[in-house]
Amino acid sequence: MDGYDVRTIDDDKIGHVVGTKGGYVVVEHGTILKAKHAVPRELTNVEEADRIVRITVSKDVFGDSPKVGDDFDERVIAEYYGVGEGYEAPEAEDALSEGDPPTGAEVQGRGYDVVSPVEERAAVRDSLRPEDQDIVRESPGAQIRPTSGTR
Repeated sequence: MDGYDVRTIDDDKIGHVVGTKGGYVVVEHGTILKAKHAVPRELTNVEEADRIVRITVSKDVFGDSPKVGDDFDERVIAEYYGVGEGYEAPEAEDALSEGDPPTGAEVQGRGYDVVSPVEERAAVRDSLRPEDQDIVRESPGAQIRPTSGTR
């Protein structure tokens, strides 16, 4: 795999493979100021015929990853990408107990007096002047105009 071009999910060429370590592919990036970054193998797809390694992240995500040397902490890379044994998911504050029904963000927000988008739209609609509530759509995508009154 050494020397293979590395391309992102957006087909941006970001460098070339300079080695592997454990479950990681080491990519050299840059032309003048070269840097090395490690990418977990589970985020790569090797195309042997074209000598390309495709990674399933964007150029920005790759570029913001920790730079590595010849020896690097695999746990740090796993945490950055959120994969592998080195990554531990954060503890949930209100973890569900066995048999608890799952709830969505809207239901959970009620416990903190958060107004749902549906309630917010209803409040805006109710606050409109009567002449603004009677609107006509001329066609899909057309501007909405009041049918009576002026602004």
